[in-house]
Amino acid sequence: MRNYKPFVMFYMSLFWGLTVVSPANGYECLDDNFMRCKTSSNSPLTSTANFQLTSGNPEIAVYDEYNVFTNSKKMTARLSLFGNPGSGTQKTELTRIFDDIIEHAETAYTCSFDIFIDGNWTESSTNRAEVYFAKDSDLMFAYEIRGDSHLFNARRISDGQWYNKFSQLQARPIGWNHIDIVVYPDISSGVLEFYINGILMCVYEDSDAFGFPGNFNAQFVDRIAFIVWVNNQGPSLTNSIYIDNIYVQSGANPILGGDFDKISGVNFKDFNTIATQWLLGQQCGLEGDLNNDCTVDITDFEMFVSNWLIE
Repeated sequence: MRNYKPFVMFYMSLFWGLTVVSPANGYECLDDNFMRCKTSSNSPLTSTANFQLTSGNPEIAVYDEYNVFTNSKKMTARLSLFGNPGSGTQKTELTRIFDDIIEHAETAYTCSFDIFIDGNWTESSTNRAEVYFAKDSDLMFAYEIRGDSHLFNARRISDGQWYNKFSQLQARPIGWNHIDIVVYPDISSGVLEFYINGILMCVYEDSDAFGFPGNFNAQFVDRIAFIVWVNNQGPSLTNSIYIDNIYVQSGANPILGGDFDKISGVNFKDFNTIATQWLLGQQCGLEGDLNNDCTVDITDFEMFVSNWLIE
């Protein structure tokens, strides 16, 4: 295969001084597979036929916009780590049934979403955010973010118990992060891969194979649950958690680092994004900040070029 990287590095260097058009705004829905539209910024979330809100504090679940950041393109759901003093544990949950069914003939499918944690908190477990994928009432795998860590758990087909294969203490990501979970269903030994920003973090296979005992159907998830747990008034630094770009598609399709529009691989449309954010200074949550160090610089550009023209 021809190596495009030297050409790309040279060609792109000619554009750094040019004005680049910012991404367009104006999308009305969360995304194609999470069809719940908002009426205005900060509008409260309400339940519909396939969309349920169960809230310990109904004031903290709203639609919001990316315009609190620089990547103002889509609508996003927001849950806040804000509770009522003296109220103990409070759970706020958004559940959405998928519009499209994952057929049993599929040999692989991918669940994806973007998540943003606004601010910092240190409390380890009493305040946390969770994103679950489930089949009916059976929760099958989950990504969890706490004040001091983040982790991934999935069901093990041998006994149906939750099994943790990824956990990082004192290393919780900041800003926007893209999550992919690729599932290869199998009656006796389902395989599951967990990715963050296009990097493979863990694999469930062999003795840790993914699934539910005696229930092959459970490997084909049909809904997502976005949850925050808050203890009393919540953490000392009040936070919001944003989730967006939720989709499920057939095939093994983890996103590539740098494919910001998540449509056609890493190309000049994505270069437009990284160029507009180049050396803007210390800002968390920038789309072009591929290594999540709160600045878009040469390290991010090298990661971007490494996936150039790969689809």
